[in-house]
Amino acid sequence: PAVDVVADLERAAGEPILTQLLAAMQGYALARIEPVAGCELRAIANVGERSSEVFAAFGRAMADGAITAEERALIHQELLDLVAAATEAAAMLGKGMR
Repeated sequence: PAVDVVADLERAAGEPILTQLLAAMQGYALARIEPVAGCELRAIANVGERSSEVFAAFGRAMADGAITAEERALIHQELLDLVAAATEAAAMLGKGMR
């Protein structure tokens, strides 16, 4: 479908479903420019949690000395989640700087 049709459908759905899928297929993660309401401290803590999940997945993968395709995919997803969390936290903090 045309881009404007996709945009209209995603707006109606309330979520950029197709856009998120396309971004993930290219190794990107989407994050809202205007973050959802919430505590800045919680957003920063979420970055720490996501970061530890990346290292935990990597540690489990390296336990046998090799990373399988499945483990690589999991680490990749954990990194995308970390990027999204960090982007959201940065947006929250940046909003307070205006």
